[in-house]
Amino acid sequence: MPKIETAIVFNRKSGFSREMSAPEYERLYRGNKALGIEAMHPGEDKDLAFVSAKDGTPLTFRGSYDRAGRTGFIAAHWARQKGFGDQDHIFPRNDNSRVSTIKQALKEERVLLLSLNMELASRPVSFQDMEEKGAKRLKDWVGEHRGQYLSIPVKSVNDALKALKTARRYGAVLRDQVFAHHEGAVVPYRNFYLGDKRDHMLSLQRTMQEGKGGVPIGNTRMIGFPRLMCFVPTDTTIDPPDERAHTALHGNHLKRDQGKPFYTHLVFTHKDDALATDPYKILEGDITAGHAHYVLASPSVTVGEDPKQFAAMRWNINAIDLQTQKLGQEGEEQLARAIKKKNYSSNLYVQRVEERAQNNAAREQNQEHPENRYAEPPPSIDPE
Repeated sequence: MPKIETAIVFNRKSGFSREMSAPEYERLYRGNKALGIEAMHPGEDKDLAFVSAKDGTPLTFRGSYDRAGRTGFIAAHWARQKGFGDQDHIFPRNDNSRVSTIKQALKEERVLLLSLNMELASRPVSFQDMEEKGAKRLKDWVGEHRGQYLSIPVKSVNDALKALKTARRYGAVLRDQVFAHHEGAVVPYRNFYLGDKRDHMLSLQRTMQEGKGGVPIGNTRMIGFPRLMCFVPTDTTIDPPDERAHTALHGNHLKRDQGKPFYTHLVFTHKDDALATDPYKILEGDITAGHAHYVLASPSVTVGEDPKQFAAMRWNINAIDLQTQKLGQEGEEQLARAIKKKNYSSNLYVQRVEERAQNNAAREQNQEHPENRYAEPPPSIDPE
C-alpha cells in the first residue's frame, strides 16, 4: 500500500484545518517517550481528527517505533482505518450494507461526499486551485463540515448512480446534502450532476473558455472537473449522412440564439486501440440505435474558439465499462418526455424511444393473449 505522506488534520469544534505530516503531528501533540520526543503542545489534540488528503476517508495516527527483534526504525505515519483501504469501499460490496450505511449517515444529518477514485481526465491533473462558484479545496471543505460526512468511494458511474438513488430514496435533498470530490477539489451536487440539462452544459462550456471550472493545459485547452451527464445521441449520430459521420459520437444538440449549435462529443484515450475493443463496439451500437447513456467523465474545451462556430464540449473516456451506462427503459421514457417538453432537437432519439415502448407494450400484450401473437402490428410500428 502506498505510504501516506500527509493528512488533513482538522478541529471538530472550530473547523480549522491544514495538511500535516505524521512526524510533525507527533512532535506537536503526541510526543514519544520511548524515543525521547517531547510534545510541544501535549493534550491539545483531543478535538482533532484526520482524513486522507486524497479522498477524505478517515485515517489513524501511528507513532514512531523501533521494530522489535529487527533492525530498522519506523517513522510516525498515517494509516487507513479498517474498511477504508485503497481496495475497500466505505461499506461492503453488498446492497443491504450500502443502503443501511447511507441511511444511517442521513439520519445523523451528515452529508455525503462522492469521492471519485478514477482516472477521468485525459492526463493527470489537480483541481485544487480551480476557480468555480461553489468549489472548495478538500481540506477547507472538511474543516467546514467538521468531519460530519460520509465519504463514498466511487469507482464507476454505476457506483455514483447507486449512491444517489439510495440517498434520494431515504429523503436526502441532493442539492444540499451531496458533494463530489476529485483530485483536491470538492463541488456541490448542482455543479456535479448535469443530466441532460443542455443549457447548463453550454454555460459550463462558456465558463471553461473563460478559464474557470477546470485547469488549463497549455494555451488552448481546458480540462474540467468531472461531471455526471446524460449523453443523448444527435439525429446525425443515429442516422449519419455519410460513413465519416458514423464514427463520431455526438450528443446533446442545442440550438443557440447566436452562432452554430452546441453539442457534446465522446472522445477516447488511445482512440485507435479503443475503437477496436468490444466495449466500444457495444457502446457505438447502442448509441447509434438511439439509446442514451449516463457518462461520468471530465469535459474539455478548446479556448479561443470563434463563438459563431459550433460550440463543442468533449468528454474524455478512459474506461468505457466504468464510465458509461445505458439508461433503462423507464429512464429513457422519462427522458424522452422531458426532451419533448423542452423542445430540444433530439427528434430521432425520441422517436426511437417511443418505438421501443410501443414494441414492448405489444410484446406484453401478445404474452397475455397468445391468440394475438401473429396478429398484424399496429400501423405505428415498423414491421421490420
